Amino acid sequence: MCQRQCISDIVDLVKNNVQVENYIRHEGTVKLLNRYLPVELKASQQLYTFRPGDVMVIVSLKKPMRGVEVTDVKLEDLDLVLCVALEIRGFSHITHK
Repeated sequence: MCQRQCISDIVDLVKNNVQVENYIRHEGTVKLLNRYLPVELKASQQLYTFRPGDVMVIVSLKKPMRGVEVTDVKLEDLDLVLCVALEIRGFSHITHK
């Protein structure tokens, strides 16, 4: 079960969040999000480490293009999905909110 969000919902979430971590490495996506978000993101090469209770926005292209570097990203090209990380009986996984 996933809950897609619009950019205004993500902006509200970021405004009310104490800490924002970014794991997006695609420069075009980062530049696009920086036009809307109240924080400045930088492209990142870091990997996410699971922590129960993390609230995540997963950003992906609606139509990925394998082997092609997409440079002109538009908001309508992105899926924004809100998720919460849970740990159940010692098994770590992500559940979608």
